[in-house]
Amino acid sequence: MLFDLDEYNLIGTDPFHNDTDRDGLLDGEEWLYTLTDPLSPDLDEDGDGYRWFDDCDDNDSARSPDANETWNWIDDDCDGEVDNGINRSAHISFQPDEAAGVVTVNLTHQPFEMAVWLVNVSFGIDELVNQTEISWILKWPDSHVTEWEWGVLSDGDGGDGLFDEAFGSHISAIDCSEPLAYDLLEHTLCDRHNQTVQGWALTFQLVDGDEVVTLSTVLSFEVWNPPPPEPEPEENQEVSDDEADGDVTGTGIGGLSMPNEAVIGLAAVLVFMLLFMLITRGRRPPPPIQMQKPSLIGAPIK
Repeated sequence: MLFDLDEYNLIGTDPFHNDTDRDGLLDGEEWLYTLTDPLSPDLDEDGDGYRWFDDCDDNDSARSPDANETWNWIDDDCDGEVDNGINRSAHISFQPDEAAGVVTVNLTHQPFEMAVWLVNVSFGIDELVNQTEISWILKWPDSHVTEWEWGVLSDGDGGDGLFDEAFGSHISAIDCSEPLAYDLLEHTLCDRHNQTVQGWALTFQLVDGDEVVTLSTVLSFEVWNPPPPEPEPEENQEVSDDEADGDVTGTGIGGLSMPNEAVIGLAAVLVFMLLFMLITRGRRPPPPIQMQKPSLIGAPIK
């Protein structure tokens, strides 16, 4: 209870009016319970039924103790927690999903693309990227993992009208008949020689605070690998009837025809003569003999 004397001496409110600031709250209620100023109106600015001291944002009617919490990184229901109790997986769709089972992809003819898009949210892809941590992971048949590239798709790139904006991760088609790049995926598939390689999984992972969303597509890959080229057979020379009978002629000196044996013999003689000339020309002639002239001077006369 608020006494008139206290209003006059302590608070300064009007003892003759129980709501001095005309805001709908009694002076005694403000002074003793809401602990607000009975001289200043405490209004409901956004009209959601809650005054500023009960509302977490009195300028936003979507936020109040009666509001439903949504995924938007804001405390909608004014309980002091952000996005609590939100099932983020319910707001994300992807294709192909688990319902498709194991997806077999022939990478020889077409690439593979996994798309992830948002459902029933008030924000777009850009804000999601800024507020969360996103990664794509390719799990290999031997259980090791590789971070995979991803990008943002827009304007219905999926071609089926499922989304206006989405994430996408892409695995390019592989031509094993071309020289392979330094790509482990290409070498792994092209070295299998037309086998279906199972046990792959492409996974989208989103981390938002303490919440983790994981979406996976299980894959099998097929790639046509051309067989190694067979060595070309050696060309067999055709043998003429004359060669088979031994009656083969060649072209001799002056264009005259003669048997091949004669041509070979003549060539051997020429080679022998050439060698003989080279050997004899290589010898040095002996030095000339020095002839002593007879002395015309006789022995001295004694």
